[in-house]
Amino acid sequence: MQVALAKAQDQVPGPLAMPGGSRYELKFDGFRMAAVGHPDGVRLWSKSGTDLTPRFPEIAAAAAAAVPDGTVLDGEAVICQDERLDFELLQHRFTTSRTRLAEEARSHPASYMAFDLLADGRDLRDVPLRTAAPPWRNWPATGRHRCSCPRSPPTNSSPTGG
Repeated sequence: MQVALAKAQDQVPGPLAMPGGSRYELKFDGFRMAAVGHPDGVRLWSKSGTDLTPRFPEIAAAAAAAVPDGTVLDGEAVICQDERLDFELLQHRFTTSRTRLAEEARSHPASYMAFDLLADGRDLRDVPLRTAAPPWRNWPATGRHRCSCPRSPPTNSSPTGG
């Protein structure tokens, strides 16, 4: 299942710029990943179709307890270090030998930040944007890892800059 990719824009579109309205979500400094529920667990896929499950065993284990069969989530893998997102530690997962991955997951655990529900047994990609909260917000939280990063200073996001 293909995921939607972000597009660069010259300015922030207004709330009525697109049919049905516009909505913004926080962008994490992470690695894009789809979590796909299967009867035997969860598989994690990159946007290019690479199986990332062995590289992020802690995400796969936590998701297996929360993501139902037939569900496809779109999100980002992130690693927090010293109350900040650390992209270098995330990249380290791809250069770490498979024999050291379990140790890496214990010492620098990754979290999965889901931001879209692509399927719940049905393909939902063409369903218009819903105003209700996504169903996973009612799923039980799993795992012990929480990322508490300092807030960024407020920025002016008006299209005119004023």
